[in-house]
Order: sequence, then structure tokens, then C-alpha cells
Amino acid sequence: MALFVILLVLGVGLAFAAPNFVPEKLPSRGLAKTGLRALGGVIVLFVVASTSYVSVGDGHFAQVFRRYGGGQLEGGKIVATNGENGPQSYVIRPGFHPSLFINLINDVDTSKKETVIGDGKLGLLKAKDGVPLRAGQAFSDPFPADFGLKMLDPETFLKNGGQRGPNLRSSSPASTCSTTTSGTSRSRTRRTSTPGSWAS
Repeated sequence: MALFVILLVLGVGLAFAAPNFVPEKLPSRGLAKTGLRALGGVIVLFVVASTSYVSVGDGHFAQVFRRYGGGQLEGGKIVATNGENGPQSYVIRPGFHPSLFINLINDVDTSKKETVIGDGKLGLLKAKDGVPLRAGQAFSDPFPADFGLKMLDPETFLKNGGQRGPNLRSSSPASTCSTTTSGTSRSRTRRTSTPGSWAS
């Protein structure tokens, strides 16, 4: 990131400051000033373009960790839902995604693989963040059924009262999960012949 900051400062300097130092007696002073401005503009555009997109491959997702410009996480939270510094609740799906300066203020990890629930297995979800369990509560409350599989989206889960801890709802075969690894742990287990039960 330091390199991009240096290039940005250099580009701005060439575009706005350097032309003022071109000697007045230079025969091609106007052309030199225009050339410096153009060079500075190209450098600035390069920095903006190269730090303002995320490309995620098929079968993967990107996890975003904010480094600058946000506040501290409070109240025992480990995943940011309001732009605080730290792991962000949203994930970036496969494809090309433009976003201004996303790689300057964040660390973006595109190596995370989606979890695919295979035939004959169920996915068990244990949330590491969310509303704390009540005293004596072993499993989190059922997530509102209206959300369907959207409950697997970490931002949806955290912003709609999802509780930390083991979740009784499981993911069925052929489901694909892209959840921030800072906020959840996932496991795949064989499905038994009894509907709704599983064994590790």
C-alpha cells in the first residue's frame, strides 16, 4: 500500500505543483507544463484504477478486513457491521467488483473457498458473533424462516438478531455457503436415516 500512496502523491505533485517550477525562459514551456500535468494525471488514474476493484474467482469469495478509516469494535464484537475496523460482515461473491480505493483501506483476501454441502451430508453452523446466548441457553434461537438461506449471509445474520453459538438449523445438500471465517465455524457431517438428526 505504501507504494500506491507514494505514487498518488507523486502524481498529484506532477499535475498541480511541478508545472509552476518550469523555467519561464524555456522555449517549449507550455508544452512542458502540459506534459507534466498529463503524466501526473496518468499516474493518479493508474493508482485509482489499480486499487479500486476486486476480482473473485469461481468457487471462492473475498473476505474484507478494514485497516483504516473506521472506529474500534466494541461490546465484544469480532465482526464489523457498521464500517468499523476489523473483519467486515459482508463477503464479496465471484466476479469483478469495482469499489473506490477498496484495496487501500482494506486487506482483501480472495482465496477463501465456498463451502459446498455434498450429497448425504448436512452443514452445521456455529456463529462466533451475534447476540449472546441467554443464561442456560445451549442453542441459538431459530432464525426467522422468512429469510430462508439468506441467514447464511453474515451481514443478514448479524443485522437481524442472529445469536452466537450452535444453530439448530442445518444446511441441506447442494447448498453453497460463503460466510466470513471470522464470524462462523462450519462443519459437514453425515446425515443419518432419521430426518433432522446427524452424527459427527
